[in-house]
Amino acid sequence: MKHQLTYNVWQQMLYRCDSPKSANYKYYGGRGITVAWEWRSYTRFLADMGEKPKGLTLERIDNNKNYCKDNCKWATRQEQTINRRPQKTNESGITGVYWTPREQAYKVRVKQKNYGTFSTILDAVAARLRADRE
Repeated sequence: MKHQLTYNVWQQMLYRCDSPKSANYKYYGGRGITVAWEWRSYTRFLADMGEKPKGLTLERIDNNKNYCKDNCKWATRQEQTINRRPQKTNESGITGVYWTPREQAYKVRVKQKNYGTFSTILDAVAARLRADRE
């Protein structure tokens, strides 16, 4: 069964990068994320990554780079959440740090938890880093 789970992860990775029919293609293949030619072979993917550990998912360490041995690891959902790209509406460029025009301040919100409101981006980033350590 474990082998099948790993195979499914591999297939889904290929699908979201290669197929415009994938609901998530725009976030992967549509923005230029590809799969290394070595990983077009399931055997090579399995040799590099090993079986999918229970409770973990395939993560790209740098979300702007491709799927390959040096840029991927098995990660928890929490790690994946922290490693997300900032949303398009995020003007700070830092995931979890948002400018609020109404309050004229930066807010820090990570995983549905508020970490405060700050007048400078440096203070907000410091709070974001503290949130990562929790």
